[in-house]
Amino acid sequence: MDENLFFEPSVLFREYVLLRAILSNGSISQQQLSKIAQIAPSMVNRYLSFFEQKGYIRKTGPNRKKMSYVMTQDGIFRLQYLSVCYLRQTAKLYSSSRQVFTEVLDQLSESGFRKIVLYGAGIVGQTLLDVLAAENIDVVCFVDDDSSKHGINIGMVPVVNPQSVGEISYDAVLVASFRHADEIAHRARSFKMRNVFVLKIQTDGRVFLQRRE
Repeated sequence: MDENLFFEPSVLFREYVLLRAILSNGSISQQQLSKIAQIAPSMVNRYLSFFEQKGYIRKTGPNRKKMSYVMTQDGIFRLQYLSVCYLRQTAKLYSSSRQVFTEVLDQLSESGFRKIVLYGAGIVGQTLLDVLAAENIDVVCFVDDDSSKHGINIGMVPVVNPQSVGEISYDAVLVASFRHADEIAHRARSFKMRNVFVLKIQTDGRVFLQRRE
């Protein structure tokens, strides 16, 4: 089963992500927006046309290469509404996630691990980021084998090439995948990563860490 099956990004979530990115940087390119929202550039163009039709943004600039976007007051109101909706849903998800990952948090605390690398920038990694950040555990970076994700930030955390991890100070690597955990753990070890852990599920649905050497 695809690990994204229950958490496929919705239209509203992508709208929220794109509007937030535009508000932060009006000169952002469609290619950059594509990476942030993890959708095709053609789909980004559809969203931008929709935003313009709704009066959320105005396009400025002499041509497409020098195009920039100005967020209107209606766009800011829309982003504020989506932000509240997102925070409400995130709070509900975190409450459930905290229960599922209680043992993971306890294991990290007992080991004294406070600086974590997450190998995998998908939905599992993003959920772990939310849980760990709420417990004041520092996620120093995501690692991902997909080069198209390198250089982007997820929740202010950079996604880097696996080969760059040797230059980073960290305590442990958590493989943020269930389906491909063994394969990813093997790659992590091939890159000389240390203190590599995979996620395992107990019969009651809770998750715990298993070290891989």
